[in-house]
Amino acid sequence: MHDSDVSSEESQNELCIKIDSLEQTPAGIVKITTPTGSIFLLREVYLEHSRLDDFYEGCIFQENDVEAIDLLESTLCLVVERAAMNYLNRSEHSRFLLEQKLKNKKFGKIQIEKVLDYLESENYLSDMRYAVSWLRNRRLSISEGRTKLLAGLVSRGVSKKIAQDALNEFFEEFPEEDLFEKALDKLQRNGCDDDKLYEKLIQKGFSPSLIRKKLQK
Repeated sequence: MHDSDVSSEESQNELCIKIDSLEQTPAGIVKITTPTGSIFLLREVYLEHSRLDDFYEGCIFQENDVEAIDLLESTLCLVVERAAMNYLNRSEHSRFLLEQKLKNKKFGKIQIEKVLDYLESENYLSDMRYAVSWLRNRRLSISEGRTKLLAGLVSRGVSKKIAQDALNEFFEEFPEEDLFEKALDKLQRNGCDDDKLYEKLIQKGFSPSLIRKKLQK
């Protein structure tokens, strides 16, 4: 077989993508359909080597063309994005926690990073918003001090700076001294010995100075 025959055979075997139609959706996604009925989804932010203008009705890409690679990558990213938004529509998430859930679904690391960057840029994903939401929900079931709450946020992937800012905002609405009084009252109602109150309150994240101040009264 001549080299020209090999080249011809490889060319015939190479996958081609032809764009039959494009449809712009309200969500900013371009839906691309091929003559065979295959559907690709395109969001411009996920394109690395091409532009939105490179995709138009009638154009044909070989499977190794950068446009074809970008088109497949964007489609993969939008599958990840849909899964991420399903989680976010149920509740706020930190970037770390959402990343872990997406990894558990066996999505690719690169696609996850791209999607999380996009969601943060559009404010769909916010560590600050998650931190404030988590603090409010936590308050409904247990009264804890700054130290314990800070540790809880950091363990959920929130940076210490954002956690501190969220705590400052939270304590403006729910003063730490009020939470202390609730924690103290519950410990006493549960029969906690006076000798153990200090230790228990330390474990709940209240500062030694606040504990001493309150217990002396």
